[in-house]
Amino acid sequence: MQKATVTTQPPQKGYNPDFRVIKQLGASKAKVYLAFNESKQRYFAMKLFDYQENKPSNTYRNESRFCALRHPNIISYYSSIDHQKISKNGSFSLSSMITMELAPYGSLLEVYKTTTLFKDMTFVRTCFHQLISGLEYLHSNDIYHLDIKPENLLIGSDYRLKIADFDTAYRPSDTCIRSRGTKNYRAPELRKILPTEYKKADIYSAGIILFILTTGFHPYIEDKPICGYDLEGLLWKEDPTLFWNAQKDLHKRFPDLERDLKDLIIHMLKYQPSERASLHDIKHSPWYQGKIYSEAQLIEKVSSELLIIQELNE
Repeated sequence: MQKATVTTQPPQKGYNPDFRVIKQLGASKAKVYLAFNESKQRYFAMKLFDYQENKPSNTYRNESRFCALRHPNIISYYSSIDHQKISKNGSFSLSSMITMELAPYGSLLEVYKTTTLFKDMTFVRTCFHQLISGLEYLHSNDIYHLDIKPENLLIGSDYRLKIADFDTAYRPSDTCIRSRGTKNYRAPELRKILPTEYKKADIYSAGIILFILTTGFHPYIEDKPICGYDLEGLLWKEDPTLFWNAQKDLHKRFPDLERDLKDLIIHMLKYQPSERASLHDIKHSPWYQGKIYSEAQLIEKVSSELLIIQELNE
């Protein structure tokens, strides 16, 4: 794909456009809505954060710090508003609001479950390139996501993967980390201790994503043997041959992965961050250097299958 251009023009802080809420899309620490901007004649995603103790929540304050991010593989933010009057059941309350780019095809998890696209290794590699490109941009700006998982990877209207949900993202100037990651996706050092190589924590999570996309399975369940196999222990051994043999034994449909791909996964999932692959290592690995789709080829490949998801979401 063509090299991405990165700009740093910030969104309009406090800009309050004329939005019409269509429906709720999801909720976690904040509720996300599909909204239509009448003046711009365009759909957006709107994220509403409830006030805490009569002031904007810490979750909102943290995510709104990252609204100036601009990269094709990072979800685009358009406005952040500290004080927004919201009508609920005839009464008004204060919330904070962030408006952002709408990802009409949902998360990577939804695409994985709904389409057959991930049977195509070139498509998988193309998505992985986009994930690495987004992480490279974040890390070059001293930003560490610390919660990379399929639900936080969206597919935009341009068919590109977009890293989203920065409510627990971290910068070295922060006094503490706000996330220990998500179970079965997080790096081992995030579970109990404070990491010192934050970029390596994101790389570990990207390695979990790569394993899932290329095999259809999780590499392990945290602190839980499966049918007598300690998959975590086998993964982190000097020789991971037993890990791959165990996967084959546990999953009768486990695919035959090429050696270069297995080597990359193992390098990204090293227990010690100092031994883990860097972004430079990943980009220069033989599997990563394989074929990817051009922008035109990607559109041709995915548009019909993703259109089905968009229709289901409407």
